Amino acid sequence: MSGRQALFFVSIERGLIIKPDRQQDRDIANQGLTQSLKAGKKIGGHLLKKGANKLAPVLLPFVKYILVFLGIIILLYSITYGITCVLPRFISQQTNRPIIYNWGKKDSWTKEKDTDLYLKYNRLEYNWLQNYKSYYVLAGEKPDHISGSDAFKETVNEVWGEYMSLEKKRPLDSVKYSGIFRDKAEKYGIDTRFLESIAWAGSGFDAQSVSHGSCLGITGLPRNIINDYGIGNPFAPEASIEGGAKYLCKLLDRFGSKKLAAAAYRGSPEVVEKYGGIPPVKGVAEFVHKAMEVYREGEIFVPSAGEGCSIVAPKEQARQHSVPWSLMASLDKILGDPVIHGGIKRKPSPKEHFECLKPQLEWKDFELYYYEKEKITYTVTNDKGEEVEKTRTETEEYTHTVRLLTKASSYSADFTYNWGEKVDKYETDREDYYRYKEVRVPRLKNVSRRGPYYEPVRKILRKNNLQSGMDTELAVRTAMNLDPDFTPDAGIMNSLLEISWDSGENYYKGSAGEFIAPVEGSITSGYGYRRHPVTGDYSFHSGIDIGASKGEGVSAAEKGLVILAGKVSGYGNTVIIDHGDCKTLYGHLSFIRAKSGEEVEQGEVIGEVGNTGVSTGPHLHFEIRKGPSFIDPEEYLKE
Repeated sequence: MSGRQALFFVSIERGLIIKPDRQQDRDIANQGLTQSLKAGKKIGGHLLKKGANKLAPVLLPFVKYILVFLGIIILLYSITYGITCVLPRFISQQTNRPIIYNWGKKDSWTKEKDTDLYLKYNRLEYNWLQNYKSYYVLAGEKPDHISGSDAFKETVNEVWGEYMSLEKKRPLDSVKYSGIFRDKAEKYGIDTRFLESIAWAGSGFDAQSVSHGSCLGITGLPRNIINDYGIGNPFAPEASIEGGAKYLCKLLDRFGSKKLAAAAYRGSPEVVEKYGGIPPVKGVAEFVHKAMEVYREGEIFVPSAGEGCSIVAPKEQARQHSVPWSLMASLDKILGDPVIHGGIKRKPSPKEHFECLKPQLEWKDFELYYYEKEKITYTVTNDKGEEVEKTRTETEEYTHTVRLLTKASSYSADFTYNWGEKVDKYETDREDYYRYKEVRVPRLKNVSRRGPYYEPVRKILRKNNLQSGMDTELAVRTAMNLDPDFTPDAGIMNSLLEISWDSGENYYKGSAGEFIAPVEGSITSGYGYRRHPVTGDYSFHSGIDIGASKGEGVSAAEKGLVILAGKVSGYGNTVIIDHGDCKTLYGHLSFIRAKSGEEVEQGEVIGEVGNTGVSTGPHLHFEIRKGPSFIDPEEYLKE
């Protein structure tokens, strides 16, 4: 009987009702709990001690076997991890060629083995880019506003062409596989020059081309025609040229017009007949313009590879951030690898991955402006035979609105484009002649890039329980392996560590002074948008190219700390120097003299001019990066 019960019964016997004290109850309960715990601890300790004394002699002989077993497990894990992760990474860094083990036929995917999937990747990118106006469309547009006594220019190209950095190109003067083009054209009774023009407009004479989402090979044959004609390998030049000649012959007989045949080649015969001419299908009018222009004139205006462009079409700006087919293929490959992911077969998800990786773009409007005034004083003879001075004044004024990309949240990073205004004024003032010209165009000041890098890629991998930075780097390096043209930016993909950095990290505890030119020579390609000399794509050039002879010494533009000296995708042999408040990059070197981690003085030779990486000839690619921004080096170099 508890104390509380005893007190209650005693109270009843005495004829009294006494309410129990609640605080007293709690104290009693606490004392009981304390005593119970002490007793349990004492009994448990005694039993544990007694049991240990009895079991120890029995288990002791097995301890060493248990330790050996655990050691073997740890060793096997370390070896497996080293072979599958560390060793491939080491080999990849040393050779600049990613090593990806194919564990079975289902995982050894290549574009040649699965053309349909390859087309899906490309079609997603192509369809997305069709939302934006191309260079050819912009160049042919009529200005928004035209006024003046002598305003006769009809297109944007005629008014502002010099600011689009154009150059004339004669693509048919040196045609690849010219003998095959001639033989196949003669075989099907068509004009060789027209066949070559169609091929150039569709592929730029690239035998591996994929255009319009599903047009393959050097002649850009549609996939349905490839199947109908039984062409086994559309990327084989001779097979593609024969198929193109045969199909073009059929279209010329059907429409009797080269222009309509070209439209049907890129679009389809049914669509051309439906609209009774060139259909309003994206990409078709551009294709016809390019093909007919080069066929008739032999030349066409294309963006210059040497100079940065002030006026850039939205499509060319957006293209910088489009999702590479190789990255989607890389993710499909990794997520289906039984060793990396544990899956049993590949389940490609190009559309799902594209939706996650595609960029979010922000734009602003900019008004192009052109004004010209010309005053000419001349002498005429009147009816009386007298010489009279007269003045003729002519004016031209044009405006046109273009779109400029300001922000892009892409698969690799968040980019910010800082645009300014460039105003050029020219004036000639003579006694008999006066001319004034004013032009206003955009000027790209700098491009900033911030992390976290490859976050959309990480998101897809995390969704599939691949959490580490190694997985992200594996995805990017696999994409590089699948497509040599996929070249991640230096400073992001140099190492696993750098992939997790945000931008703006400094190492050198000094500050940069005035820069000197790293090598003597002329600038062969400027900062800004330009036509890439190797790929032919219109792309952003984040530095300048300085022409120089192979082996010529490359000097540090300013004192600083070498933070990278090695191979970088696209840049070849590369040195990056941290100057405290900015960094400089020296690419395509033939030989590197500097070592990572050492301090260098201004003018100290850090390497030699070369032609490594993606390059057409010996030169130095030189960049200045201030925080997260790419800066025009010409603004910082000494005269």
